[in-house]
Amino acid sequence: MTEEISASIRSLCRCKPLLGTYVEIALSGAVSDDYLVEESEKAFRAIELVQASMSFHDPSSELSAINRRALMEDVTLSNGLFTVLSKADEFNTDSDGFFDPSIAPTLIQSGCLPIPTECRQMLDAGKFGRWKNVELTDREGDKSIRFHQPIILDLGGIAKGFAVDQALKSVDRSLNIVINAGGDIAMNRWQESLVGIQFGVTENRSIKQAVMQNACLASSASYLNNGQSVMVNPKSKKTHDSDHTYSVFASTCMTADALTKLAWFGITNDELMNKHQATLVVTDQHGDTVI
Repeated sequence: MTEEISASIRSLCRCKPLLGTYVEIALSGAVSDDYLVEESEKAFRAIELVQASMSFHDPSSELSAINRRALMEDVTLSNGLFTVLSKADEFNTDSDGFFDPSIAPTLIQSGCLPIPTECRQMLDAGKFGRWKNVELTDREGDKSIRFHQPIILDLGGIAKGFAVDQALKSVDRSLNIVINAGGDIAMNRWQESLVGIQFGVTENRSIKQAVMQNACLASSASYLNNGQSVMVNPKSKKTHDSDHTYSVFASTCMTADALTKLAWFGITNDELMNKHQATLVVTDQHGDTVI
């Protein structure tokens, strides 16, 4: 329950390094400064919990334990990780395999991801399965995962999007809330709000304003990695370059982030976007809207 004070609006903006980027949380409302700080801490804690569970880089994370053990035995999943993996499975099906978190070995070999110590033996063997070799099970609430071929998973952007969604849910919704995690943006009062979409490559980046079309926005572009693509086609195992910015508005950041990856590979059909109640905007390097 929001504490009652004078009708004056107070604002707070805080930033922390999380999720491999900087997470900025802006809150405002007719509440005290202390209350805004408390609510911002709730949001940061929600993000930290997702990071602790789904980080590829942290050997103590739940995801790292799965990569170590799931080939040998069923591994119990937390509700949050099961939600993200189930969504990944849905996007894999919707895209005929173009959304595939099992692409991690290729990202490791190209230097985009570090080599997990516990996975060196698998990497040396050099033979990996695909997402179709992942089995997710939910038996009366007991959720688990099992690999039927050697697999290394990286949840990347979809986990970041989920973290932003969890942060938004954790905060008093009577406040004005804007969360930005490296371009994954969520806000509770998004109607008629403006947001900046970056376009261009590296030092020539610019920003164009756009009207929010849903509560969340995610973008993918090569400027995020100094002009070099880290998007790997799961089928060809080759990087796919583009000088466009792919932005998706959706009701959740997890959905928006996943759909930007598919749009990068040219999967932009209305059926897919309509199913997820999403809107795609593609901006070329000059700032012109292509789609």
